[in-house]
Amino acid sequence: MKLHALGKWGMNHQQKV
Repeated sequence: MKLHALGKWGMNHQQKV
């Protein structure tokens, strides 16, 4: 669950940058 949340967050963060 932690890995999934991190993956989703990382992708969202990269898209925002």
